[in-house]
Amino acid sequence: MSRSFAALLVVACSGKPTDDVHFDGVDTGTESDTDTDTDTDADTAVVDTAPPPDTGVPVEAACTRLGEWDYNGDGRPDEVFFSGYDALDATLWFYDDSNGDGANEDTWDYVNDPEGNHVSGEHHTDAVPPSIPAVNESFTTVWDGSGNATHEEWDWNRDGVVDLAYDYLYDGYGHLVTETADLRNDGSIEVTWTLTWTPAGELLSVVGIDEVTGLVNYTETYTYSPPNGDVVEDIDADGDAVVDEHYETRFDASGNTVYQLGDTDADGLPNWEYDTFTYDANGNLLSEAGYFIDSGYGVIPETWEWTYDALDRSIGVTRTLEVPGLGVLVYTEEITWSC
Repeated sequence: MSRSFAALLVVACSGKPTDDVHFDGVDTGTESDTDTDTDTDADTAVVDTAPPPDTGVPVEAACTRLGEWDYNGDGRPDEVFFSGYDALDATLWFYDDSNGDGANEDTWDYVNDPEGNHVSGEHHTDAVPPSIPAVNESFTTVWDGSGNATHEEWDWNRDGVVDLAYDYLYDGYGHLVTETADLRNDGSIEVTWTLTWTPAGELLSVVGIDEVTGLVNYTETYTYSPPNGDVVEDIDADGDAVVDEHYETRFDASGNTVYQLGDTDADGLPNWEYDTFTYDANGNLLSEAGYFIDSGYGVIPETWEWTYDALDRSIGVTRTLEVPGLGVLVYTEEITWSC
């Protein structure tokens, strides 16, 4: 379940809306990273098609998704995710009430073009806990006629001054081939990433160059195996020609994932492995099972299960963990759609 640069490229090169096209380091998290904050209980939120009033965002959504996580098994939401979408299913806003108290600690608000691409957005977080600095940032993105992001600017403090900028170049097939980063917005390029692809459109490599030193400072390589396109991903995160992270994904003949492994320090011992996947007749993922390694509790077996409505939208999630010393923990999400 690697979510490295390649995961962003799937969206960036498809022309679909994305919150974060640029490379911003490697997130090796898995679905097991779900927040399990259980500090506060709250009454069930009411579904509406407008964003919560404390945001002041005058954007009406064509559809909303309300996800309420219960981490205590008491039937009351401990964390609430609320998203609004336009008629093209592009996200208009996303809010996270991380402790179920009715206030949003993390908010994203977007302005979309007629094709559903995010042309600008704002991101705010509270300092929760106080040791984590609050965030107040914004971005703008320019898109070409093919739905590819070509330029992006970020204002970290929303003071009207651009703090960094990214530029993207594509080949004739719409594959991202070069990304450059002006990290100080002074007109100079500090980092360049170059991507290569197979004739079939599979990502082969990502190479990052520190333009100040001229040295390679990051590399991703991908190896594919027939007949189903199983992929091995190796990451050299610091340019020393030594693999720092290793990931494996296998597929069945229908293209469904049937196995995933992550070795986030490339020591030969997986940090997580999921080897049991089930799907329904429509290709919806019904369950996956495996384990991950926790630094405090050791090996934690884990199972995820999903339910869907007639439109193949997820309406329920159950996560079950077997934690040494704590027993079986069950977290559930109830999802309500307004459309």
